[in-house]
Amino acid sequence: MPQNRFRLPASESSVAVARRLAVAQLGTWVGELDPDDRAVIELLVSELVTNAVRYGKTQTTTVELIGTEDGTVVLTVEDANPTEPQQQEPEADDEGGRGLLLVDALALQRGTIRLDSGKKTWVEVRMAPGTAARLRALAVPRPAANSLPDLADRLPSQLLDHRIRALRPRPGVGDLDGHRPPLGRHRCRARAAEATTVGGRP
Repeated sequence: MPQNRFRLPASESSVAVARRLAVAQLGTWVGELDPDDRAVIELLVSELVTNAVRYGKTQTTTVELIGTEDGTVVLTVEDANPTEPQQQEPEADDEGGRGLLLVDALALQRGTIRLDSGKKTWVEVRMAPGTAARLRALAVPRPAANSLPDLADRLPSQLLDHRIRALRPRPGVGDLDGHRPPLGRHRCRARAAEATTVGGRP
């Protein structure tokens, strides 16, 4: 999965910096951003980083952007305060207190992960169809070793060929007496050597 993280000082000036970095990073993954995607990312970064700066009890905050196989973006912000953010109930004429209402309106889902050093607040964001398609193309899963049936469906052919070659035995590994012979050209060489040893030509 494509992902990137950056650490910033816990100051009000870092909010604008985090917005620029997040938008720039998403742009490097998918190219020109849909205006709605850009606006949503900027608003969510602003809200989460502002909360971390004001209430996180931390000297720095770490922001991470992750592109998923579903074409969504997960945004996380870390701080040193283990307390989960609480939704306030502002009055009609209050200027603030609506941050989490805005986050919940823009994000698919939101949550908090407890850390030894504090917490990580995360949101998952749905992207426009074009952005989502480009993210899905980038988010190729890393296969487990020797998991060939899965690979055929999930990897580009060139990468699949490379993985298969990496799994083949090296020359001289294994023998023909009761064991599976090496693959490819090594098998041919082993059989030729066996025929010569017996006294016949291949």
